[in-house]
Amino acid sequence: MPINDAFLGHLGSSLEALNVRIARLALALDVRLEDANSLLRFINQPTPPSGDHSTTSLHKSVTAEHRAIHKREELRGLLVLRYALQLRCIHEHGLALTHQLMVQTEEYLVRQGFRPGAGGMGLGD
Repeated sequence: MPINDAFLGHLGSSLEALNVRIARLALALDVRLEDANSLLRFINQPTPPSGDHSTTSLHKSVTAEHRAIHKREELRGLLVLRYALQLRCIHEHGLALTHQLMVQTEEYLVRQGFRPGAGGMGLGD
């Protein structure tokens, strides 16, 4: 399947948005994703129980602990989603193009003010 500029632009924008959300969640949760070991530790960390889910709790305000648990689960899900997207991109468009897109996404994150590696893409030296 030939790759056109519109497709690459859309894919690049999607990866940028995905990685910005990943970096923001990691920052909010004080999770470091700069290296593969940190990333794997985070993904494999057990999720603490989120407490009472009865109907009466629906009327109570959500605690900071519940918000943190939801953010951790969202971050895990987004990391897995990005990994699956990277694998599919490699399979369909090759390693060189996928790497180029990931490097451009990392550069975008840095231009947005995130530290290198904040998105956990493992592109550091």
